[in-house]
Amino acid sequence: MNLHKNYWILILIVFSLFIVAGCGSSPITVEIKYEVTGTVPSANITYQNFTGATDTLTGFALPWSKTFTVTIDRHRSFHAHVRAGNSTTGSLTANIYVNGILVRTSTNSGSFQLVSISYTIWNN
Repeated sequence: MNLHKNYWILILIVFSLFIVAGCGSSPITVEIKYEVTGTVPSANITYQNFTGATDTLTGFALPWSKTFTVTIDRHRSFHAHVRAGNSTTGSLTANIYVNGILVRTSTNSGSFQLVSISYTIWNN
């Protein structure tokens, strides 16, 4: 009888640990900033917005930046992506910042520039 009682106590403890471990992480909020600069006057820009949808700007004046916050649930991710192109001779640079820290950058120069960068933020 005592062995049976200890068995159920052990099961209860193990089950409680699984519940506590599963509830340890909560949603996180991060600030995303996209930035496109260059020596060309404008660029066609495509980026992932705060809802996860893609927004496109055609012939947008440079420099350009977009800042927003996104909440990421536990075991989910947000895929930050920005792409810019121009057919005029010059250079383009694209940057992605997460919480103010530069995490990706790319520069392209010449008679046709295309920069495309991505960064995934996970909430484990």
